[in-house]
Amino acid sequence: MCLYRAVIEGFIVIPYFRMTQRSKWTKPAKRYLDNQASLAWHLSQKWYGKEAIDYPIEISYAVHFPTRHSRDNDNVLKAIQDALQYAGIVINDKWIQGTGKTRVYFDGKARLIVELRRL
Repeated sequence: MCLYRAVIEGFIVIPYFRMTQRSKWTKPAKRYLDNQASLAWHLSQKWYGKEAIDYPIEISYAVHFPTRHSRDNDNVLKAIQDALQYAGIVINDKWIQGTGKTRVYFDGKARLIVELRRL
């Protein structure tokens, strides 16, 4: 059973960017944090649950990128998980214990599809 499904058109996911307290103020880090806040807002608009998820779940996602610029799939997943936690949909991203279908498309569109299922 699908607990949550969000389709966000026209959104480009910026992959996770490792940062320290000092590097948090650099341009790439600020760009990632701004993108994370924006993604969290879009995801929270599609959330109709009363409380945040606090039990084991599985995530499936499809990301459509407008260019063929290579991106690390693990860092894309981390960015989505961080945004789900930042949006208050998941209490802690440790509850995302499984990964279902993960697809990355380079078809000239910008789109993100996220689904959460209970384990």
